Amino acid sequence: MNKKLIRFDWAMKKLLRHKANFEILEGLLSELLRFDVRIENILESEANKEDEYDKYNRVDILVKSQNGELMLVEVQNDSEVDYFQRMLFGVSKLVTEYIQQGEPYGKIKKIYSVNIVYFGLGQGKDYVYEYQGEFVGMHENDILQPTVLQKRDYSIEKIADIFPKYYLLKVNNFTKVAEDTLDEWVYFLKTSEVGDGFKAKGLDKAKEKMKYEQLSDSDKKSYDRFQENRLIERSVEYTREEEAKLRELEVKQREEEAKQREEEAKQREEDLVQRIKQREEEAKQREEDLVQLIKQREEDAKQREEDLVQRIKQREEETKQREEEAKQRDEEAKQRDEDAKQREENLIRQANQREEEAKQREEEAKLRDEEAKQRDGDAKQREEDLIRQAKQREEEAKLREEDAKQREENLIRQIKQREEDLALQAKQREDEATLVGIKAGKLASAKTAIVAGLPNELIAQITGLAIDEIQQLRTE
Repeated sequence: MNKKLIRFDWAMKKLLRHKANFEILEGLLSELLRFDVRIENILESEANKEDEYDKYNRVDILVKSQNGELMLVEVQNDSEVDYFQRMLFGVSKLVTEYIQQGEPYGKIKKIYSVNIVYFGLGQGKDYVYEYQGEFVGMHENDILQPTVLQKRDYSIEKIADIFPKYYLLKVNNFTKVAEDTLDEWVYFLKTSEVGDGFKAKGLDKAKEKMKYEQLSDSDKKSYDRFQENRLIERSVEYTREEEAKLRELEVKQREEEAKQREEEAKQREEDLVQRIKQREEEAKQREEDLVQLIKQREEDAKQREEDLVQRIKQREEETKQREEEAKQRDEEAKQRDEDAKQREENLIRQANQREEEAKQREEEAKLRDEEAKQRDGDAKQREEDLIRQAKQREEEAKLREEDAKQREENLIRQIKQREEDLALQAKQREDEATLVGIKAGKLASAKTAIVAGLPNELIAQITGLAIDEIQQLRTE
């Protein structure tokens, strides 16, 4: 089993800046760039100065090769979403720092940016990426080439040789056995081990110079602190990832609950629409029943009117019949008068007496006729009164139906208003429950962070809670 060496990023800070150890870094650059690299000296610039955050997270070193090329090697441990932009910024600063004011642009130095990262940067399965900048024709799809003069003056073969070259080593993507010398270097960067059969340039020197036991006591303490801080950094990063997963799970759960509430609201809306539709159908049915009832009553009134007309006609015929009977009685009376006159002539006394009796009966007949006429007039008056009363009752029934319809419409509006009030109250309760859930999630995240030993300020940034609330949780 191969013995672990010290980490490459720490060695960049402490060991590889010494000229005696240039061979290690030269080996990595030669294997990656595919040509022999000789380091002339180590440079310092505004681009590679260290700050407090970079102490354990980022290490870089800027070297100048024997050909005057600038090579910036950087090791990045923690994830940065804008790391590509930072690569561009670092190279851009080198371009401007290493050209004097007034010098022609042809004096701009060739720059190589080598980035060794220990986090998932971008989307890709490979573990070594090279950026190749070319000008490609939009119509002919040809690659723009330099002129003969440009090739001679700037010692280039293609235009891409002028522009900075970027290399990206995604160390964590390497999961196989080393198959070539560049793989051997990537294996070493990931495991801090050099295999017995490795032949890559610089690794034999790394195996010799980067042993822990060869460090001075102060360097050993510094390296131990570095390792401890890296463990703490990984622990904090793991905690952040777990909390992010927990927050993502909570967000997903809230989204599912919101979706469930939305489906329930949709179901309630469908039920409400169904009830409204049912009430509309019932109202329509009642309207049809009411129209049918009105139609039936109109037919009944028409029938009563026809019956009344029939009765009036019948009474007129009866009256006419009585008049004819009265006329017949008058004729009979005349006949009787003639008979009485004849008998009077024969029997004057009897005729006079009978004449008086006939007159008496005639007066009684007239009286009975007048009584009959009076009774007919009373009957006709009663019929007219009954007709007026029937019409009045029909109008009252119609008014009662209109009042009932108005009360029904008022009741439907009250029911709709009540349902809307209930829906609004339910939504308010759901919003209050959501706020309580968010607050509980923040408190749970804060408790987890307190257990992990994070400071109050960092916990406040992560959870959005006030410092007083976090301090109260620590007290509890």
